[in-house]
Amino acid sequence: MKSVPLLLCFALLLTSCKKEEAVISDSTELQQQPGWIMEKFKNDYTIQFPDFYTGGYLQGFEGGSFDKFRNDTRVHAFYNFSNGLQQFDFGDTLADVNATSLDFPEGDRIVYLDKRLNFTDNGEIKGIFFYNSTEGIRNGDLYWNDGGQFKAALTVYYDSGLQDEVITIIATNRHN
Repeated sequence: MKSVPLLLCFALLLTSCKKEEAVISDSTELQQQPGWIMEKFKNDYTIQFPDFYTGGYLQGFEGGSFDKFRNDTRVHAFYNFSNGLQQFDFGDTLADVNATSLDFPEGDRIVYLDKRLNFTDNGEIKGIFFYNSTEGIRNGDLYWNDGGQFKAALTVYYDSGLQDEVITIIATNRHN
């Protein structure tokens, strides 16, 4: 008989617990940059860079890839998604679109990308950029909404002092 009130208290405690929702710390609106060079990013996408970047979209027989450097090499943005026979515009699908961080495999180690930035267009999330907050060289991994799924779209290595420049570049990404 004593266990009934105890069970009721326990049930009440369980029902009063709420799962906390992920808090997304930041977002930026997609925006074109006057005076920047617009170029092909993927089959159906364009992106803009300042004129002090070299490289870009590379079309091969088996598909395309992207490799872009800042002239002083403090930013490197690239993708090359391949199965050995053909190349693809996008890589793996993001497992959890509500994730606030990401483990990024880099060779034989894992880099913890502890920051998240959403890229929005009229309030709709178009891209999610995960990056680490360390000083020096940062790692970033961009996932873009392609057909309703967020897929790996771009990897960026950059000097932490160029964070704003990298974000401004990514925000120029447009679907044709």
